[in-house]
Amino acid sequence: MRDDGNDPPKDGDDNDHKPPNFVRSLDTEAILQRLIRATRDDPYVTYKEASGIIGRDVQQEARYVLDSARRAAERDYGMVFGVEQNVGLKLLTDEETVQAALKPIEHTRRTARRTARMLTTVDYDKLSPESQLTHNTRLSQLGVLIHAASSKGMKRLAEGVRAAGRTLSLDATLEHFKRK
Repeated sequence: MRDDGNDPPKDGDDNDHKPPNFVRSLDTEAILQRLIRATRDDPYVTYKEASGIIGRDVQQEARYVLDSARRAAERDYGMVFGVEQNVGLKLLTDEETVQAALKPIEHTRRTARRTARMLTTVDYDKLSPESQLTHNTRLSQLGVLIHAASSKGMKRLAEGVRAAGRTLSLDATLEHFKRK
């Protein structure tokens, strides 16, 4: 695994418990300040408004600034914003936030299926023993993702969560996927 600085620190790493080593850009901070003023009664921050704040088009050249501010609002203030196409960002209600979580799960399943299909194109017998191990490991991981994100897998898991009345542990989650 490469170390590009994006992995969380492991126990004993030199950077445990140190504050982040970056300074947020002024543009990101300016948009963030507007985002955190959004309310349930006034949940929209339009692209036009955000662009006016920084003097650049946040739908084109400065999209990364809006995305960075959106992530900071979620991480630092617990405010989740959805996208209203050609309008801007909308502060999501708790119900909308729960519903919005389905889209990335469906995306993960599609990506896992494509990747599994890609892996099945290799000439397995020509792989080194180490690559065969990696190949089989990856296909196993992808199989779990595909199954967990399927409608049948989600229904099975929902039944287990309903019965437990809480979020399931990893072991309990895996047990529900093993049951027929």
